[in-house]
Amino acid sequence: MHISVAAVPVSPPVNRVPSRSGPVEQRDLVLDLVRAGALGVVVMWHWVFSTVAFPDGPTVGNPVGVTPGLWALTWILQPMPIFFAVGGCLHARSFDGDAVAFWKRRVRRLVLPVLPLLIPAVLAIGLADAAGRPDVVRTLVLLISPLWFLGVYLVLVLVAPFAIRAHRRAPVITFAGLITAALSVDVGRFGFDWAGPWMVVVSFVTMWALVHQFGFILDDLRRAAMVTRVSVMVAGVAGLATIVMFGPYPAAMVGVPGEAVSNMGPPNLAPVMLGLFQLGALAALAGPLHRFATDKRVALSEISRWTMPVYVWHLIGWAIFYVLLRIAGVEVLSVPTGEWWLQRPIWLIGPLLTTAPLCWLMTRQPGWSAGRLHRRRPWRPLSRVT
Repeated sequence: MHISVAAVPVSPPVNRVPSRSGPVEQRDLVLDLVRAGALGVVVMWHWVFSTVAFPDGPTVGNPVGVTPGLWALTWILQPMPIFFAVGGCLHARSFDGDAVAFWKRRVRRLVLPVLPLLIPAVLAIGLADAAGRPDVVRTLVLLISPLWFLGVYLVLVLVAPFAIRAHRRAPVITFAGLITAALSVDVGRFGFDWAGPWMVVVSFVTMWALVHQFGFILDDLRRAAMVTRVSVMVAGVAGLATIVMFGPYPAAMVGVPGEAVSNMGPPNLAPVMLGLFQLGALAALAGPLHRFATDKRVALSEISRWTMPVYVWHLIGWAIFYVLLRIAGVEVLSVPTGEWWLQRPIWLIGPLLTTAPLCWLMTRQPGWSAGRLHRRRPWRPLSRVT
């Protein structure tokens, strides 16, 4: 999967912005836009499309399984693959051979925003478990469940220096090894009924490591001819359609209540194929995306500063809004009826209003400001990329 682009002329995607941590840094506005958009889609999906019932603790669902054709929307609105791929691209750019320095920068950036939520939540889960309240434990676990992706991302950060070195030395062999590993995992799961917690961990690490590795070729792909970019996009969507039609993979790219298999929990080859499709689409649309991001760069910069705080706290804000509605005597529907769909705008605006103060309060604490959490090491100048 190595793409040679030595002779292909391209144009720059980066803008210079002031950096509080040193000299002027180079910002790739396209990747800033994609990362902010990816996390924003996850937040809005959780707010708007979640259904919650309380038979014995919270049970969360979504309308995909009972709404004809809604599965197709998940092929567009499942942003986790492209988020991991973009992370791989940025890791490959920033790694200069010093693994320890790389880990320090990345781990600090990942861990610090999470601690104000994670530490109290873990303590509360321990107390609830000791008190014999499994319903409270399940509620608290649900509220911090979006942090799963940060855990996986942290693992990818830890292996990134080794993966980047392997890619630079032997990209074809490295990709072949990862693809073989991913195929073996799914063959084991679906062909030989491999299961258990260890299989969940192996699936998460293997599949997302492969998607993360895709990001190492993103800059090359953005320099390649348009036919190459579109070919990668078509290969990804064709591969996804094929395994969904003829394999054990559900059509929806989110977990659906009642389905025996979820493509995301744990991940399988379906999000890998989706990641390849999204990678090609990002490369093909990089030019228009860059023009849009450049035009909106001030707004994009402000949105990017708050993306991670909102992601960390969005389910707490959602829960606060839910409780406020119940206190006010408003019935919260748990079945996707026509009335449920009419209420969807409320579930976008309400949680936004209750999440915003949480983010503002947390980022006002000493050492936790949005600006401090989003400081970046100056980037090396990038070559011309569209």
